[in-house]
Amino acid sequence: LGVANQRVVLCIANSFEFLIAMLAIWMSGAVCVPVSSTHLAKPEKLLQLVSQIKPVVSIVSTADRAAVFSGDWAR
Repeated sequence: LGVANQRVVLCIANSFEFLIAMLAIWMSGAVCVPVSSTHLAKPEKLLQLVSQIKPVVSIVSTADRAAVFSGDWAR
């Protein structure tokens, strides 16, 4: 991917997969920005966070994908 020195948003519930994804991001040289599920409940807060961070990649779990990519704000 070529994400060294870039920001990667990680939206996965705290689990073993979260830990593995975070380690993989760090090992690639990128900065991991974990996003809490509380941000998913408030789309405007998530949009503000992502617009400030300007990530090159977002990693989202299958369970949270519908919450992240629903609504008019996710364009």
